[in-house]
This record gives sequence, C-alpha cells and structure tokens, in this order.
Amino acid sequence: MNKLDEFKYNVAGKNITVIGIGISNLPLIKYLVSLGANVTACDRRSAEDLGENYTELEKLGVKFNLGDGYLNNLSGDMIFKTPGMRYDVPELLKAKENGSIVTSEMEVFFEVCPSHIIAVTGSDGKTTTTTLIHKMMTVLFTSVNFHGIKSSTLQKLLKRVMFLMFTLRTLTEKQRRFLLDLRRLRTILGQSLNQRLM
Repeated sequence: MNKLDEFKYNVAGKNITVIGIGISNLPLIKYLVSLGANVTACDRRSAEDLGENYTELEKLGVKFNLGDGYLNNLSGDMIFKTPGMRYDVPELLKAKENGSIVTSEMEVFFEVCPSHIIAVTGSDGKTTTTTLIHKMMTVLFTSVNFHGIKSSTLQKLLKRVMFLMFTLRTLTEKQRRFLLDLRRLRTILGQSLNQRLM
C-alpha cells in the first residue's frame, strides 16, 4: 500500500475538522467527504455569509461550527488548519493535547506525494525561478508538473504528480547529474542569501 492509499484508508470513517471554508479548503472538504470522512467545517462567518457554499456542504452531510466561537471545542481525529493559521493557536494546542492530529492540506500533500518536489519560496521572483527550473527539467524529463499553491488543491495535485514519480524512478546519468547540479545551485544560492542577511 502506497502512502496515498494509506491516507485514504486512514481517513475513511474518521472525524475530521477543517478550519476555514475558503478557496483551498472548500475542495479539500469535498475530497475528504468523498473518502468517507465525517467532516466538521469551522469558519468565523455565518451560514448566511457562506451562502451557496454552506448549502452545498450541508447537502454533503458536513457539520458546522460557525461564528465567533468557531474554534471552541476543537476536536477530531485530524484537524486541517487554514493556510494562514499558526500552529500555536491555543485551541489547536489544546486539541493536539487531547489527541488530535493537527495538519494542513499542503503538509499532507508533501507526506503522500510519490514524486520528487522542488519548492521555491521567497518575497520576489518565485514565478520566474520556478519557470526557469521547469523549462530546464522538461528538457530531461518526460513529465514535469508546474503548480502554484494558491491555484491547486490536494486532490488535483495528487492526480497530476503521479506521472513524475514514474519518470524519476529510472534516471539516466545525465538526469542524475542535472539534479546534483540543481542541488549544488540551491546550496550556493542559500549561502549567498545568508551572507546578504548577515
């Protein structure tokens, strides 16, 4: 059983809380429901403010904890926090003490993704840098996927990156050297950045 199948198996029938009913968590909630999870969605907004999203999720059997006290009594086998929420929020810490696994959509993606991942972060130049890396990689590999976190959901990412796993399992000497050079470049860039920050 691979890590993705293991995740799906472990989610089925479990009580899962998702904090935030926004752009990224809305498809996550639907995906978790499709896997057979009992989902509770928490959001500061009211049912009226959520509008069609509330109606759609209610039809799927999702339970809600809404309004100012949306973080009160957080519980569940697993809690998916919204991307902008820190892990040291008191309610999350208490839920963790009570046995809940606190995670996020991207954290789970990194755990179950069968492919190699090159992630680019920073204030400026992320798109340019990622585009350059993508262009270099497509010369060597038959299937390279280029994603922005804002526009991707766990389900879409997992469906598309499966191809990268297959192509990376049989590296040619040229491909292996390229990845080593990329690793060296990352080290050089990291050292350069550290020197600029000192």
